[in-house]
Amino acid sequence: MKVICPACQREGRKSKVYSMGSARTMLGWNTYHDEEGVYHSHDPNEVKTGYRCENGHMFDVIWRAECPNCDYGREKPEVKELGVDEKYLARKRRADEKGGEI
Repeated sequence: MKVICPACQREGRKSKVYSMGSARTMLGWNTYHDEEGVYHSHDPNEVKTGYRCENGHMFDVIWRAECPNCDYGREKPEVKELGVDEKYLARKRRADEKGGEI
């Protein structure tokens, strides 16, 4: 999956994007074979990964696993913008002034 900061993209900027961790729901489900004998896995669980770009924008990407044999789970991932991480930007400015990295 390609991950691009939606705020930077809207502003016409490019940025590196860093993963801040993921969480997964833990619902149970059963796989099955349809009437034609084709295997299906309709996993209802969602995976949410948090991201922060080098410009301080924070966002989550939420998606489900795809079934290998139908369209289940193939919808576009949901992106939730969460705002700007001001503490990160302050640390970044201090590091830039000292000529280093965070």
